[in-house]
Amino acid sequence: MENQEKVLALIGYTRKNGNTQALLEDYLQEFAQDKKVDLVDLNALDFKGCIYCNGCLQGPSCRLRDDFSPIYQKIEEANHLIFASPVYFNGLTWLLKKAIDRMQVYFANPMDWQGKKSAWLLLTAGAKAYPDQFTAGYLEGQITFRTLGYENFTCIGVDDTDSRPYKAGFLRKEAIQINGMNRRKGNQWE
Repeated sequence: MENQEKVLALIGYTRKNGNTQALLEDYLQEFAQDKKVDLVDLNALDFKGCIYCNGCLQGPSCRLRDDFSPIYQKIEEANHLIFASPVYFNGLTWLLKKAIDRMQVYFANPMDWQGKKSAWLLLTAGAKAYPDQFTAGYLEGQITFRTLGYENFTCIGVDDTDSRPYKAGFLRKEAIQINGMNRRKGNQWE
């Protein structure tokens, strides 16, 4: 299957088998059945954040050599990209933010991206719903996805997971509006 579309999922959780993992697994079951999936658990990698050495200003590569280094090729080859993260203090986890910071290579060296199809930001929050709960993560995702050649993306936010954990099967294709923000409200999607 040489022409099979590729999905790269970067998950930035610090606790396995939680709501973020359940949401990601549900997404993959619903939307990625016919695609080659590469799931990267950022917590399992030993990598530094961007140290602002300006090496990527000299050319399209990062001078740091660690467990994140092979991820660059995966980013470049992916047709579909997913960031999955719990929300900590209104933003993405430090793990996903550290990975995004390493993508400075692409901010400093814009590429002519071809074949980019869809990007997804999957967020879970333990707190009850409140205004702008997912805004910081949404904006971070928007800027990064555009830099990586994804003009539009879908953000799915699931709040109040301390009281109502995410249950597999809640995510369905017909419930999700592409290129927007989708939020769980009771047993429905807003």
